[in-house]
Formats: sequence, C-alpha cells, structure tokens
Amino acid sequence: MKQAKVLTDTELKRVLAICVTMQNGKRNRLMLLLSHYAGMRVGEIASLKWADVLDREMKPKAMFYLKAENTKAKEARQVHLNAKLQRELTAYWVQLDRWKKLERPVIESQNRGG
Repeated sequence: MKQAKVLTDTELKRVLAICVTMQNGKRNRLMLLLSHYAGMRVGEIASLKWADVLDREMKPKAMFYLKAENTKAKEARQVHLNAKLQRELTAYWVQLDRWKKLERPVIESQNRGG
C-alpha cells in the first residue's frame, strides 16, 4: 500500500512561512496543521464544525470523532489533537470575533461556507 508523502520539519516551516504572507494566512495555516499533525484529509477538514472540536468550556478537545459520512472509508474515526494543534485552534477561535458560533465550519471559505 502506498504511503502519503509527509513534509519534513524544514518543508513544514517553509510552507508555514508562506502561509503568513497570504490573504487568509491564519486559516490556511490551520488547515495545513490539521492535515499534518492530525492526519486529516481535505474533505474531513472542510466538514469540521466548531462543535466537533471544542468542549463545553470552548477549549479544544484532545480527541474527537469524525462522522462516518465525512470520511473517505465511510467509517467514523477518532482524531487526536496534540498540544500544538490545540493552541492553534484556540488562537484561531479567539480571533474570529463576531463569527464565534459552534455550528459554523472551522475552516470557512471567503463566502462563509465550509
């Protein structure tokens, strides 16, 4: 079975540096880190809602479940968030201001869709 290519630490730092220069740099940085650290696919990231990743105290969970309809294999699975990713989610959540609603997508397009 083929393995997906994983970025080296140097490559990851380079891509993150590029993200900072982009129009939606914070959003793009979070997408990249969800893929890299949590092993999530693009469709899984696009389907994430804040209610999936935040607990009752509005802090990122250490682990959450992806729904079966949002995964490639159509089977629910666990996603673990390390401390670095939890900090990124917290920082992104804090800067959202008026858009802080749990039913909204974590990663929104420019049109406010997922």
